[in-house]
Amino acid sequence: MYESACMTDDDEAFLNCLRDAPDGGWDGHLSRLLPSDWDRILQMARLHALAPWLYEKLRDQPLLPVSVRDTLQRAYYYSTARNLRIQAQWRELLALFDRHGIRVVTLKGCDLAWFVYPEPGLRPMTDIDLLLEEKDIASAGVLLVANGYRADTGASGASGKHTMPYLKHGGVPVELHYHLAEPPYAERINLAELRARTREVDGCTVRCLGPEDRLLYLALHTCLAHGLDAGLLPFIDMQRILHVDGQRLDTRALVERARQWGVERALSVMLGLMQRFLDGVPPVLPLPPVAPAMLEASVPFVLERPCRLPEGFMKALTAGSGARTWQIIQSRLFESHGQGGGRPVAGTVQRLAGLLRKYSRSIAGGVFRHRELRQRIRREQQRRALIDWIARG
Repeated sequence: MYESACMTDDDEAFLNCLRDAPDGGWDGHLSRLLPSDWDRILQMARLHALAPWLYEKLRDQPLLPVSVRDTLQRAYYYSTARNLRIQAQWRELLALFDRHGIRVVTLKGCDLAWFVYPEPGLRPMTDIDLLLEEKDIASAGVLLVANGYRADTGASGASGKHTMPYLKHGGVPVELHYHLAEPPYAERINLAELRARTREVDGCTVRCLGPEDRLLYLALHTCLAHGLDAGLLPFIDMQRILHVDGQRLDTRALVERARQWGVERALSVMLGLMQRFLDGVPPVLPLPPVAPAMLEASVPFVLERPCRLPEGFMKALTAGSGARTWQIIQSRLFESHGQGGGRPVAGTVQRLAGLLRKYSRSIAGGVFRHRELRQRIRREQQRRALIDWIARG
C-alpha cells in the first residue's frame, strides 16, 4: 500500500540549501549548481513558502547568483512587510480581548514568527489563530463583529476545534479556537492543564504554549490534522523550536504527554523526517521507533505538495460504498457545523455556494481529466493509509 520514493537530485539540492552545513561547505555546494538548478530551487522555495528562510540562509554567500539573491530578497521584504501588518492586527485583537477580560493563547504562525524565528519575516503566515476558553467564544465573536469583522460563511465553515474565520478588510482571517484538536484527540488533551502551562512572553503581554506543547501541537497539526501535506515549513518550525527551547525541554514530560495525547508516532515521524530533510539532530526520546521504510513512504507527501482536491470531495470518492459517499456529502452540505457555545453556523445554501465558489475549478479539472483524477484518488488513498498508520501509534 505504501510507496517509498528516493529524493531526486533537485530535492537534495534544495534541501542542501536549507541545511546548516552542506557537504563540502557552502562554496562547494553552490559552485555545483547550474542555472536550471536555481530555477528548480526557487520553484520549490515558493511551493513550500520558504523563500524568506532561504534568503536568510544564503544572503551572505558570495557564490549566490545575483538574480537569485534579488528574487529571494523580494520575497523576504514582502514577507516582513506582510507580517508587520499581521502583527499590528494581532496586537489590536489581544488588546481588545484583554480589555474585556478574555484570556487568549496565541497559536501557530504569530507565536512562531515572533518568538521562535530570529526575524518575524522569516516565517510566513496566512491567518491569526487564538485559543480561547469555550465560554468566551460567543462574546469574542460579538466583539469582532462590533469592530469591523464579519464571519466567513463560505466553504471553510467551522470545525470541531475552531469557529469559522472572521474577516476584516485589509486584514488576514482570524480563527477562534476552543480546542487544539478534533476528536478523538480533543478528549485526550486537558485544556485547563495546558493553559496553566502557557508562558507569558514579550513583556507579559502575550501567552504562548510551553516548549513541550509547542512540539506536540506541531506534530498533531502536521501529521494528523493535515496529513503531511503542509510541505517542509513545519520541519523548519520544529528545528527552530528545538533550537530555541531545546535546553529547557522536559523530555520526560514530552514523552508522557505524547502518550496521553496519542501522538507518540506522529512525534516520532516528525523528528525522523526533520533529521532526514534537514540533518537536524533530534533529542533522544523513548518513543516508538519508526521503520525507515515508513519514513521514506512519508517523503513524497511532504515534498510534492500536490494540488489536492477538496477534503470532503476526496473523502466521498474514496468512501468505498454509495451509502458512505452520500453520508459524507450530507454531512458536508446539510449538517450545520458548530452546535452551541455561540459558534457561528452557516446555512446550507451558503455552504453549498461557498464550496462551489471555492472548488469548482479544481473539481471540474479533476472530472474532465479522468487519468489525473484516478491518480489523485490513488495518492489520497495512500496518504490516508499512512495517516491511519500514524494515528494507530
